[in-house]
Amino acid sequence: MHQPKQIAIAVSSHHTTLTEHLSALFDPAMFHVILYTTPQYLKLMKAEERRFLDRHHWVVSEGNESFGQFLYRHASAIDKMDLLILPTVRAEFGSLAKLPVKIPMMLFAHNLKYWTSFRQRLPAMAAPFWRQRLSLLKAHFINDDAERHALWKRADIINVHNPEMELWLRRAVSADLSKPVTTLPFAFASESESLMAKPDTSVLRRLFTFVIPGEIEPVRKNYFRLLSGFTQAARLGAAFRLVLLGPLKGSALFQNKIHEACDKLQKALDPSAGEVVVVSNSNVSLVGGMLPESVFRKWMKDADMLVQPMRPDRKKYFQGFAEQYGQTAASGFSFDALRFAKPVLADVQHELLTELIDSSVRYSSVNEMATAVLKLCQKPETMLDKKNAAVRISRDYQQPMVLQRFLNQLEEIHLIGR
Repeated sequence: MHQPKQIAIAVSSHHTTLTEHLSALFDPAMFHVILYTTPQYLKLMKAEERRFLDRHHWVVSEGNESFGQFLYRHASAIDKMDLLILPTVRAEFGSLAKLPVKIPMMLFAHNLKYWTSFRQRLPAMAAPFWRQRLSLLKAHFINDDAERHALWKRADIINVHNPEMELWLRRAVSADLSKPVTTLPFAFASESESLMAKPDTSVLRRLFTFVIPGEIEPVRKNYFRLLSGFTQAARLGAAFRLVLLGPLKGSALFQNKIHEACDKLQKALDPSAGEVVVVSNSNVSLVGGMLPESVFRKWMKDADMLVQPMRPDRKKYFQGFAEQYGQTAASGFSFDALRFAKPVLADVQHELLTELIDSSVRYSSVNEMATAVLKLCQKPETMLDKKNAAVRISRDYQQPMVLQRFLNQLEEIHLIGR
């Protein structure tokens, strides 16, 4: 049985980070990889400064053909490969399900309720009113359940992003799950990021930088709670730098309140020993609604600890389904912590990946959060211990380790090399 030496990846929307990491995962010295995509997606990858674009060969659609028609046109070439990976599928489920290829097809399932609850779509009543109505309209006018189900049945392998998602999947659809499941993570440490995964004794001599990564938005995240906790910590005497790292979204009212809360925190900090930095729309040119990758990586490299911004209920509303972070959907925050080797500050209600427990500091209220931040700032040995734990944990998420586990999984399921 041979390893999958020739791999086709078909991607046309979303998750440029995942596409970047898939490109990094497969060394051209070992694998022949062809990526099939659209001009718009490739342009977005370049605009966001995604790396490894020249690592493999790209085949780009032409004219007004749909992505399904484009793949049909190249079906004979795709069928000569060992494996077809579909990392992000949001449309044309029926066309992909009928794609005339015989090689194994791997489908990445990012939202498990969306992919497994066919014909059982209900409005997520916990969602804001307008989101409920939008989900119902989409469900009524874009009834893609049957075609999505067909693609799920057609796929030979389902990939989820962590063992917790695999466990939920096997429990929820055990009777209908007749196909193997792999657990390739959403992101991991590339060779350059792995260099960060080493002990940092300078932490004992400098101001700590806390970074809150990701979109600054009001629905899934509670920035005001976090900013309140840091403000209390500053008033207790903590000195630190806090960085909000992501595009600022939401209404003008929400954005103004974010700036007001940051100003309030800045006033609570000793001007000579701390600062609040918002790396967002106001001081960075956004591309496709995202920060350029070079800007994101620069601040992540400088971070001492990452702060989990998600609301404690951990819900993610997607196409009418209430996904649950840590079980039916994975959070990019966790993989950022692993690939950049950073400890995390998180509410006890957040279901972190098991690997992150030893490198985390937990709290259950704003007061507890403020106390935790104060202790970290006043006892740098504690931060150093957490940073060293993060370094140790991240070694399992470096590129060679991730690739070897992935290849072992493919060999175990006996689909490659038949």
